Parts: sequence; C-alpha cells; structure tokens
Amino acid sequence: MSELVAMATIRNLPMVHPVYKLLVPHFRFTLEIDMLARQLLISDGGSLKEYTAVGGAATLEFLRKASASLTYQDLCFPDDITGRGMDSVPGYYYRDDGLRLWDIIHRYVDGIISCYYRCDDDVIRDSELQSWINEIIVFGHLGDEKRGFPHFFSLALELTDFVTMVIFTASAQHAAVNNSQVKSLKNRSDGGLFQSSLTRPHLLFQLDYFGWMPNAPVGLQRPPPACRGQCSERSLLDSFPDINATAHGLATLYLLSKKPSDFVPLGSSAEQHFTETVPMEMAAHFRGDLKRLSCDIRARNVDLKLPYVYLDPAEVEDSMTR
Repeated sequence: MSELVAMATIRNLPMVHPVYKLLVPHFRFTLEIDMLARQLLISDGGSLKEYTAVGGAATLEFLRKASASLTYQDLCFPDDITGRGMDSVPGYYYRDDGLRLWDIIHRYVDGIISCYYRCDDDVIRDSELQSWINEIIVFGHLGDEKRGFPHFFSLALELTDFVTMVIFTASAQHAAVNNSQVKSLKNRSDGGLFQSSLTRPHLLFQLDYFGWMPNAPVGLQRPPPACRGQCSERSLLDSFPDINATAHGLATLYLLSKKPSDFVPLGSSAEQHFTETVPMEMAAHFRGDLKRLSCDIRARNVDLKLPYVYLDPAEVEDSMTR
C-alpha cells in the first residue's frame, strides 16, 4: 500500500502541495525496500522460495488473496479494532497504544489539512488531489465499492482520514507487525523478559512471535495432526524444519527486524518541507504529543512482565525501511 501511494504521490502531486509535504517523509526507502523484497524474498531464488513451505507460487497466491480481501476498514485502525470486536478486551496494548497514536496523527493531519483547505469545496476543486486518489484506486485495483475505498474526495474530513491511514500504515502499523518478529533489546536484569537458552547469556531477546521457531516454523516436514490429542513431543520434533532452513529463516527475520543505523523516529525527519509558521507549529505540537505518549508507554511497561514496546513512538520508524 505504501508503494502504491508513494508512486501516485510522486506522479500527481507537485512538491509544493501540502499533501505531498505531509506524506513524503513517510516514503523514505519504501521503493527500495519493496524492490529488495521482490528480489530477495519472493523471487525464484529468494528466501521464501528456498526455505519456507509456502514459497514460490504459493506466496503469490497468498498475496493475491490477501489483496483481494483488503478493505478500507482494515487499514483504518479504529474501524479495524471495532470490526474485529476488540474494543473491550483487557490488556490489549496494541489497541490501546495504537488508538492513541492514531489520534495523535489524525490531529496533526487535520490541522495541516484545515490550514490549506478552508472548506470542502477547496478539496473538490483540487484537481491534482483528485487525480492522486483516482490513480491509487485504479492502479491498486481498489475500485470495488464493497471494499470502501474513497474514489473521490468531497469532504476535508475524508482527506484527513485517508492521509492519516497512509501515515499510520507506513509507520505505526508496520512497526507493530514487522518489529515484533525478532527484537533485540539492551541488557536487562529485571527479569521482565524471558531469556532464550539459544542466545548468549548477556543478551536478552524478545522472541514473542517468529523469533521463537516453534511459534512459527518456516515449514513442516510432516503433515499436521488431523485430530486433537495426537501430538507428542516426538511428533513435534519430527515435524519441525531442519537446522539449515530454521537458521536461514531466523536470519531473514532478524535482518527484517533489525533497527537500522540511520533510524528516524516518527515525526523526526530532518526534511522539513513546511516553511510556513502555522504548519511548523503544528509539527512541533505533533512531536510533543508523540513524546508524551512515549513517556506514558514506558511508564506502563515498567510494571508489565512482558512489556509491549512496538508502538512506543520512539521505537516507531517514520517510514518502511526494513
């Protein structure tokens, strides 16, 4: 989705356009990382083809099915939470942190949009903006009305919601999904995270998901049991992938999750595209809101046995770079 919007932005919006200025920091390295993914992950000689059970043609089929079922609601965080019935589940920090982060981004985007579009008619008359959303719909094959994507902006609020979705997807949502695969943390002695016996004693790894191989093996060497109660330790060990496939899978996950040396936190891009006083003040408020949320999340995590760190704004990258 980010590559789709990035290409439409480059092709349709001039550099002086406020939506271009809002979005371009969140496309940093997007095209490059997607190109590398096509070359090194889903290609014929890529890691998915060589080391996973769903590599090659199966990967493309999964991607086709996922793309065909994607709706606008799926990408709008508050709507997705409600649609999945997760509003009142206790201890759901992905929801709690995500909703606050969505609101912070939405307020910032709304302030910028309101500064440049004084009324809904200004949005309707912006031909560059309307060409932009049209190209996203056409080239993204998102035209099915049932999927809920806007085909035309008639309200400033519609534009605000869409831009918020793009920024949230490129930053927070990607961080929540990608960075939790294998997350290496600094030394800790509080016992808050479990220590894998596979790591060196002085390192702690948060292996919540894919990093702990039995949670998500890259493939199985035997069919899964057809009935409950038929699984044993022996059958599990016989089913798990061999060491070579596991090592390559974990290495790939580590590289995808590793924090880059030129990491740019959300809202901290060195590229300041807005030069007017009001938008720059709004950007400063945006950074202040992010800092307060980061402090709140870190204070909460002190008392958690397994801290939820992935949507801490200080750990959320401004764009998809891995």
